[in-house]
Amino acid sequence: MLKKLFFILFINFLLSSCIVFKSTRPSLLQNNNVSFYKINQIVEKYPQLPWDQFTQTFSKKNNKYKPEDMKFMLLKGGYSEDTLFKVNLLSKNYILRFIDLNRAKNDRDFIIQSFVWAGSNNFGPKVYLYDKDSTFLLMDFLEGKTLELKDTKNASILKALGKTLFKIHNAPNPKSNIRQMSQFTIGRDWYLSVKNTKRKHFGPNILKV
Repeated sequence: MLKKLFFILFINFLLSSCIVFKSTRPSLLQNNNVSFYKINQIVEKYPQLPWDQFTQTFSKKNNKYKPEDMKFMLLKGGYSEDTLFKVNLLSKNYILRFIDLNRAKNDRDFIIQSFVWAGSNNFGPKVYLYDKDSTFLLMDFLEGKTLELKDTKNASILKALGKTLFKIHNAPNPKSNIRQMSQFTIGRDWYLSVKNTKRKHFGPNILKV
């Protein structure tokens, strides 16, 4: 029961973070009027990312398509220091998420397990692929919008959030990589980092100057 509670706290934090700090949070979907790149072009543009792990894992797990069949576009904005690409494969869109390698391996494992757990229980994007070193995951691209404080007065949105929370509370327990996540501690640490750092960079580490 406690294991499930820890995961619920983590997912609740992800949901609540869509609303909190909206005034400073850049959208992942705005200002991305950039062309898609082929795999060789995107590797040349961002060589510091673990592309080999992605292409080798993709080729090993998928006999029908090749990395060369994909097109990639960097998504900017958000708070996460992970690097996200919108990926187009035969007219369907996915998200390729490179997890920040400054995170400990156990943290990266936990992040991937949380996405897999949410996707398999229909309250998160479905995860199709990830590697044993937890450097990336490939998942569904979900169209949507960043919630604003005014949305807390929208009955239909609140009802939809309630249905999602109901799914979370009724989902089976995760099987592995469980550890305590304190929503209060995460929020406090983030707030203090913003307060104490002038012009703090938001978004992927890859864009830091």
